[in-house]
Amino acid sequence: MDGEKLVIYIDTKDCLDQTENFAIEEFALRYLDANETYVMFYRMHPAVIVGKNQNTLAEINHAI
Repeated sequence: MDGEKLVIYIDTKDCLDQTENFAIEEFALRYLDANETYVMFYRMHPAVIVGKNQNTLAEINHAI
């Protein structure tokens, strides 16, 4: 496995709560080793998540 890097899996325990999932993601970004590679999968209850720098008016389909 020369040159191969392992990926660390962050288990969210199949949590459907978006606030908990984002808290886990925030924790990983702030406190886990930035030199490692992580993967995290999560599902959520239906929700609309808007990023800080997103322009929702430019991204929605006005025709609907």
